[in-house]
Amino acid sequence: MNDTPERRTAKRFKPPPWERARIEELQRVRQEAREETEITETPVSTPERVMSPEDPRIAAMIMQLSVEEPAPSKVLWKVGALSAVLLASIGVMLVVWGVIATARTASAGIAGVTGGAILIGFGTAFVGSAGWIIIRSLKQRGVRSRG
Repeated sequence: MNDTPERRTAKRFKPPPWERARIEELQRVRQEAREETEITETPVSTPERVMSPEDPRIAAMIMQLSVEEPAPSKVLWKVGALSAVLLASIGVMLVVWGVIATARTASAGIAGVTGGAILIGFGTAFVGSAGWIIIRSLKQRGVRSRG
């Protein structure tokens, strides 16, 4: 008694008689396309053209893109900076509370340390969000970063 199943060889697909003409036509078209691509796929060397910013077409595209850019609002960057300062102060406050909570409840076990760590994590996220908002606001104003 052999427990391994016997493998059968896969039978080749034979189309039904009513589809045979279509499949033969498809194979003929594919063969013609292969022969055509073999003929047309000869390497053609074309000189590469380097585009420069002085090219009138490039200058026109840049002008069109500059027209499509939104104009920076004079007040909007101030709102962004103010909200970033507010978020940063809340974040620093949460980090301080987290450190104090961790120090006071360290002897209480894992619950105290976990609560303090959560406060520190949220405070760090607030400070990070404030940094991102201030950078985006200053970029909108036109201040460039050094990097």
